[in-house]
Amino acid sequence: MELKYTEKGVTNSDSNQVNMLLYGELGTEINARDFIDEMQWHENQDRQIQIKINSVGGRVFDGYGIMNAVEEMGADTYIVGLAASMAGVIAQVGKRRRANHRAVFMAHPPQNGSKELLNIIGTTLSKELTSRSSLSEDEVDNIMKGKKDVWFDADEMYSKGLIDELVTSGAMLSNVINKSDKNELYEAYNSLINLKIDKMEQVKKQLNLLENRTEADVVSAVKGLQSEAGKVENLETENQSLKDELKTLKEANEADLVAKATDLVKNAVKTGKCPEDKEADWIEAAIANYDLVSNTLGAISIVKQKKSAVVTVINKANDLKDEAEKDFEYMSKNEPEALATMFEEDKDKYEELEKAYNEKFKTN
Repeated sequence: MELKYTEKGVTNSDSNQVNMLLYGELGTEINARDFIDEMQWHENQDRQIQIKINSVGGRVFDGYGIMNAVEEMGADTYIVGLAASMAGVIAQVGKRRRANHRAVFMAHPPQNGSKELLNIIGTTLSKELTSRSSLSEDEVDNIMKGKKDVWFDADEMYSKGLIDELVTSGAMLSNVINKSDKNELYEAYNSLINLKIDKMEQVKKQLNLLENRTEADVVSAVKGLQSEAGKVENLETENQSLKDELKTLKEANEADLVAKATDLVKNAVKTGKCPEDKEADWIEAAIANYDLVSNTLGAISIVKQKKSAVVTVINKANDLKDEAEKDFEYMSKNEPEALATMFEEDKDKYEELEKAYNEKFKTN
């Protein structure tokens, strides 16, 4: 069933209480038949119903239907803002009658109808107002036959027996009782009530809660987030610890590589495989690609210091393979001395061949 008049966030499997909202004008904003059907649906679910009221009143006979349903189902009434005219009479039939300390009650004689009908309605409403309140028959008679609206603030409602319980919550709405127009009062209270509802809806959206969750569900979700936040904080601490360990290992590996590359090249210098003045360049190359430099130096029997010797080696290689087909891998295997000389005398060419080799290796 579509719960048009049920307060969001109060019905769930863990609760047998539900609030229905009598907010608006009877007969226009509130369809009495639909409102009663919704009450009956909750009654069939064995739920205790509370009617929260913020209404200017409205059609008397629509109000009578809701009054009967409230009495038959033993529902409670709670004036959260304005209970004017017929809405105020509905508030009187609640099993338990409550009002917020900023609430206002307004009673006046029935309007719009023949004189005979208005007299009948006036008599009926008088009985409702006197049955449970401490208002005298004369006081009620003056209300029903007078020409002015009669207003009661929350304290007066309680002292006159129009409510059983006065609820204190939130801040007072300043000078609310000085307002003389019931529609203006309704709008003022409606804004105040919707402010809390809107805030709750925003909170629930942030927490990804369903519409029918209670404030207790919100609190539980917040506590859950606090718990998860603690776990996240612990994970962040552990993560930082792992990062620190990883950094230490990386620095140790880099230091080992530098030492390893330095030893490799220094040994090559000692054995004459590379000149001493090129030692720093070879170490840098070995740090960048240790295996490649190690293989290159390992394949060299002795570094040729003279350019003519290098030319001879290259010419020999040309007999085996065309110049265009030579790459870093080929030269490291077949012409290591020429490759070593290239490293020393034509660094750009050496790096070009090395880059092409690395790209080929990554692709494969």
